Amino acid sequence: MTTDHELRSRLALAEDARRAAEAALRESERLAMIGSWTWLPGPDTVTWSEEMFRIAGRDPQLGAPSFAEQATMYADPDVLLNAVQHMFRTGETFEVEVAINRPDGNECWIMARGAGVRDDSGRVVGVYGTAHDVTAARAQRDALQAAHDQLERSERRYRDLVENLVDVVFSLDLDGRIQYISPAVERFGYTVAELTGTHFTATFHLDDRAAGESAFRSTLAGDEDSVEFRIIHKNGSICFVQVSARAVHDDGQLTGLTGVAVDVTEQRRAEDQLRVAQRLEAVGRLAGGI
Repeated sequence: MTTDHELRSRLALAEDARRAAEAALRESERLAMIGSWTWLPGPDTVTWSEEMFRIAGRDPQLGAPSFAEQATMYADPDVLLNAVQHMFRTGETFEVEVAINRPDGNECWIMARGAGVRDDSGRVVGVYGTAHDVTAARAQRDALQAAHDQLERSERRYRDLVENLVDVVFSLDLDGRIQYISPAVERFGYTVAELTGTHFTATFHLDDRAAGESAFRSTLAGDEDSVEFRIIHKNGSICFVQVSARAVHDDGQLTGLTGVAVDVTEQRRAEDQLRVAQRLEAVGRLAGGI
């Protein structure tokens, strides 16, 4: 037979275990930044956990606000209200992200989740759920999105600039195949689609291909000297291009090279004409002195 002393000891142990469990729950909620709550729709009675008060920035001495009073607490109360009404109609759990206007003037974002408890008739008589403080995560997400948007804008500006240059911008992989080439290549009669994926020497003059391969290997090794090559226009004529390129590394790994090819054909033709004129002038002078 259990004595009063034994009964009191067991009750004391049970109370100690309950308090320990509650303390562990409070600590878990604090570490996870997740508050818990319950709501009895009939009397509009709400209970909050200790972490819920911290998240909302509300003094626990004030008690938890009723569901009706919470309309002034949220930046957009309709978000939560619509989710709760949907739960009442369908019985489905809800999950919404909503901002809380804290008393100190700061905004706190929470991920609110909730589910209903129904009686035998199917009527919702209670609701319980959690509120996860996602303010820091949302700030990081917004910062990443802003950085992504800025990068996209920069890439668009760069692409617009490159695609409107008269010089040909290109990138090659480690095998020398064209990964990107700007529309300016059309001045040589080729389309971007025709050359993308082909070896960069495919349009080179046969006598310049070996020199092109050598320059490619030198560039990958770190050489950034400009070199000049002859390429064959699609119409069969010879064009001269001056190429400047540099090796590209991604996370310390060599991935290929990028460069610019400048059409110097007219310059070379003018130089050739000048040399011819100079030779003719020299011959004329020589003939005049005989």
